[in-house]
Amino acid sequence: MSTSRVSRIVVLLAVFLDVANAHAQTLSEKQIDEAIAFGKTKKSAMVMIGGGDGGFGIGFQGPYARVAAKAAEATEKYLPFGRDQIDDELLSPLVSVTAYPMKPSYGRYTGWTVTGAAKHLVLQVKAKKGQPATEAIQPTKTETFPVSWSNAMGGKFESQGIAGWFAVEDIPTEEFDVVVVTGASEFRYSVKPDRRAKIR
Repeated sequence: MSTSRVSRIVVLLAVFLDVANAHAQTLSEKQIDEAIAFGKTKKSAMVMIGGGDGGFGIGFQGPYARVAAKAAEATEKYLPFGRDQIDDELLSPLVSVTAYPMKPSYGRYTGWTVTGAAKHLVLQVKAKKGQPATEAIQPTKTETFPVSWSNAMGGKFESQGIAGWFAVEDIPTEEFDVVVVTGASEFRYSVKPDRRAKIR
Protein backbone atom coordinates (compact mmCIF):
# COMPACT_ATOMS: atom_id res chain seq x y z
CA MET A 1 0.00 0.00 0.00
CA SER A 2 1.53 3.34 -1.07
CA THR A 3 2.03 6.14 1.44
CA SER A 4 -0.08 8.48 -0.74
CA ARG A 5 -3.04 6.06 -0.67
CA VAL A 6 -2.76 5.65 3.11
CA SER A 7 -2.53 9.44 3.52
CA ARG A 8 -5.75 9.83 1.51
CA ILE A 9 -7.64 7.78 4.06
CA VAL A 10 -6.26 9.87 6.93
CA VAL A 11 -7.39 13.05 5.17
CA LEU A 12 -10.86 11.65 4.46
CA LEU A 13 -11.23 10.72 8.13
CA ALA A 14 -10.92 14.37 9.18
CA VAL A 15 -14.20 15.15 7.43
CA PHE A 16 -16.14 12.79 9.67
CA LEU A 17 -14.82 13.48 13.15
CA ASP A 18 -18.33 14.62 14.14
CA VAL A 19 -19.38 10.96 14.34
CA ALA A 20 -17.06 10.18 17.24
CA ASN A 21 -15.87 11.66 20.48
CA ALA A 22 -12.83 13.57 19.32
CA HIS A 23 -11.19 13.34 22.72
CA ALA A 24 -11.67 9.61 23.20
CA GLN A 25 -8.24 8.01 23.05
CA THR A 26 -8.23 4.41 21.95
CA LEU A 27 -4.48 3.83 22.40
CA SER A 28 -2.38 3.84 25.55
CA GLU A 29 0.83 5.87 25.64
CA LYS A 30 2.76 2.62 25.21
CA GLN A 31 0.72 1.68 22.14
CA ILE A 32 1.22 5.15 20.68
CA ASP A 33 4.98 4.78 21.07
CA GLU A 34 4.83 1.33 19.47
CA ALA A 35 2.81 2.68 16.52
CA ILE A 36 5.30 5.51 15.99
CA ALA A 37 8.24 3.10 16.10
CA PHE A 38 6.49 0.74 13.68
CA GLY A 39 5.71 3.55 11.27
CA LYS A 40 9.31 4.74 11.28
CA THR A 41 10.27 1.40 9.74
CA LYS A 42 8.19 2.59 6.73
CA LYS A 43 5.93 -0.44 7.00
CA SER A 44 2.13 -0.24 6.82
CA ALA A 45 -0.09 -1.41 9.68
CA MET A 46 -3.14 -1.37 7.41
CA VAL A 47 -4.75 -4.80 7.10
CA MET A 48 -5.43 -5.71 3.45
CA ILE A 49 -7.64 -8.44 2.00
CA GLY A 50 -9.25 -9.11 -1.38
CA GLY A 51 -7.72 -8.04 -4.66
CA GLY A 52 -7.62 -9.90 -7.94
CA ASP A 53 -9.01 -9.15 -11.39
CA GLY A 54 -12.38 -7.45 -11.51
CA GLY A 55 -12.72 -6.90 -7.79
CA PHE A 56 -11.64 -4.72 -4.91
CA GLY A 57 -8.75 -4.55 -2.49
CA ILE A 58 -10.07 -3.91 1.02
CA GLY A 59 -8.03 -1.95 3.58
CA PHE A 60 -8.73 -1.60 7.32
CA GLN A 61 -7.16 1.23 9.28
CA GLY A 62 -7.77 1.93 12.96
CA PRO A 63 -6.03 4.45 15.26
CA TYR A 64 -2.82 2.40 15.57
CA ALA A 65 -2.52 2.13 11.78
CA ARG A 66 -3.24 5.84 11.33
CA VAL A 67 -0.49 6.84 13.75
CA ALA A 68 1.92 4.44 12.05
CA ALA A 69 0.98 5.85 8.63
CA LYS A 70 1.70 9.41 9.71
CA ALA A 71 5.02 8.35 11.25
CA ALA A 72 5.93 6.56 8.01
CA GLU A 73 5.01 9.62 5.95
CA ALA A 74 7.18 11.87 8.11
CA THR A 75 10.08 9.42 7.99
CA GLU A 76 9.98 9.28 4.19
CA LYS A 77 10.31 13.08 4.16
CA TYR A 78 13.15 12.99 6.72
CA LEU A 79 10.97 14.88 9.20
CA PRO A 80 10.80 14.23 12.96
CA PHE A 81 7.64 12.65 14.34
CA GLY A 82 6.64 12.17 17.96
CA ARG A 83 3.74 12.34 20.37
CA ASP A 84 3.45 16.11 19.95
CA GLN A 85 2.39 15.55 16.32
CA ILE A 86 -0.47 13.23 17.28
CA ASP A 87 -3.90 14.80 17.55
CA ASP A 88 -7.45 13.68 18.35
CA GLU A 89 -8.08 12.95 14.68
CA LEU A 90 -5.53 10.15 14.63
CA LEU A 91 -6.72 8.69 17.93
CA SER A 92 -10.46 8.85 17.25
CA PRO A 93 -12.26 5.53 17.95
CA LEU A 94 -13.02 4.79 14.30
CA VAL A 95 -11.94 2.11 11.85
CA SER A 96 -11.96 2.98 8.16
CA VAL A 97 -12.80 0.22 5.70
CA THR A 98 -11.80 1.23 2.19
CA ALA A 99 -12.58 -0.58 -1.06
CA TYR A 100 -10.09 0.13 -3.88
CA PRO A 101 -11.09 -1.01 -7.38
CA MET A 102 -8.40 -3.23 -8.86
CA LYS A 103 -6.78 -2.45 -12.20
CA PRO A 104 -8.72 -3.45 -15.34
CA SER A 105 -7.83 -6.85 -16.80
CA TYR A 106 -7.83 -7.98 -20.41
CA GLY A 107 -9.03 -11.32 -21.72
CA ARG A 108 -8.53 -12.55 -25.26
CA TYR A 109 -12.19 -13.45 -25.64
CA THR A 110 -13.78 -11.08 -23.13
CA GLY A 111 -11.86 -7.88 -23.78
CA TRP A 112 -11.34 -5.39 -20.96
CA THR A 113 -13.00 -5.98 -17.61
CA VAL A 114 -13.36 -2.96 -15.35
CA THR A 115 -14.60 -3.19 -11.77
CA GLY A 116 -17.91 -1.37 -11.34
CA ALA A 117 -18.15 1.80 -9.28
CA ALA A 118 -18.62 1.14 -5.57
CA LYS A 119 -21.90 2.59 -4.28
CA HIS A 120 -22.06 1.32 -0.69
CA LEU A 121 -20.21 -0.84 1.80
CA VAL A 122 -21.38 -2.82 4.85
CA LEU A 123 -20.10 -5.48 7.24
CA GLN A 124 -22.03 -8.69 7.85
CA VAL A 125 -21.29 -11.46 10.34
CA LYS A 126 -21.32 -14.87 8.67
CA ALA A 127 -24.49 -16.78 9.55
CA LYS A 128 -24.16 -20.21 11.05
CA LYS A 129 -25.17 -23.11 8.82
CA GLY A 130 -28.93 -23.33 8.51
CA GLN A 131 -29.47 -19.93 10.13
CA PRO A 132 -30.88 -16.82 8.42
CA ALA A 133 -28.54 -14.07 7.29
CA THR A 134 -27.41 -11.69 10.00
CA GLU A 135 -28.28 -8.00 9.95
CA ALA A 136 -25.77 -5.86 8.08
CA ILE A 137 -23.65 -3.40 10.05
CA GLN A 138 -23.95 0.00 8.41
CA PRO A 139 -21.10 2.51 8.34
CA THR A 140 -21.55 5.72 10.26
CA LYS A 141 -20.41 7.68 7.22
CA THR A 142 -19.14 6.91 3.72
CA GLU A 143 -17.10 8.77 1.13
CA THR A 144 -16.57 7.77 -2.50
CA PHE A 145 -13.48 8.64 -4.52
CA PRO A 146 -12.69 8.41 -8.24
CA VAL A 147 -10.07 6.02 -9.62
CA SER A 148 -8.74 6.02 -13.17
CA TRP A 149 -6.18 4.11 -15.22
CA SER A 150 -4.62 4.53 -18.66
CA ASN A 151 -2.80 2.10 -20.92
CA ALA A 152 -0.08 2.31 -23.56
CA MET A 153 -2.69 2.52 -26.31
CA GLY A 154 -4.07 5.76 -24.92
CA GLY A 155 -7.17 4.16 -23.45
CA LYS A 156 -8.59 5.43 -20.16
CA PHE A 157 -10.69 3.51 -17.66
CA GLU A 158 -12.60 4.91 -14.72
CA SER A 159 -14.23 3.49 -11.63
CA GLN A 160 -14.99 4.50 -8.06
CA GLY A 161 -13.85 3.36 -4.65
CA ILE A 162 -15.51 3.89 -1.30
CA ALA A 163 -14.46 4.35 2.31
CA GLY A 164 -16.77 3.61 5.22
CA TRP A 165 -16.18 4.47 8.89
CA PHE A 166 -17.24 2.21 11.75
CA ALA A 167 -16.92 2.63 15.49
CA VAL A 168 -14.16 0.38 16.84
CA GLU A 169 -16.67 -1.59 18.90
CA ASP A 170 -18.84 -2.24 15.83
CA ILE A 171 -16.16 -4.28 14.04
CA PRO A 172 -17.22 -7.93 14.63
CA THR A 173 -14.85 -10.20 16.55
CA GLU A 174 -16.12 -13.33 14.79
CA GLU A 175 -15.75 -14.10 11.08
CA PHE A 176 -17.51 -11.54 8.91
CA ASP A 177 -17.80 -10.32 5.33
CA VAL A 178 -17.10 -6.93 3.84
CA VAL A 179 -19.82 -6.41 1.24
CA VAL A 180 -19.13 -3.86 -1.50
CA VAL A 181 -22.19 -2.92 -3.53
CA THR A 182 -21.81 -1.71 -7.11
CA GLY A 183 -24.49 -0.68 -9.57
CA ALA A 184 -24.80 -4.16 -11.05
CA SER A 185 -23.62 -6.60 -8.38
CA GLU A 186 -21.90 -7.01 -5.04
CA PHE A 187 -18.54 -8.34 -3.94
CA ARG A 188 -17.97 -10.22 -0.66
CA TYR A 189 -14.65 -10.54 1.12
CA SER A 190 -14.30 -12.76 4.17
CA VAL A 191 -12.42 -11.56 7.25
CA LYS A 192 -11.37 -14.46 9.46
CA PRO A 193 -10.63 -14.02 13.19
CA ASP A 194 -6.84 -14.09 12.71
CA ARG A 195 -7.07 -11.15 10.28
CA ARG A 196 -9.59 -9.38 12.50
CA ALA A 197 -7.12 -9.51 15.39
CA LYS A 198 -4.65 -7.44 13.34
CA ILE A 199 -7.09 -4.58 12.73
CA ARG A 200 -6.13 -1.83 15.13
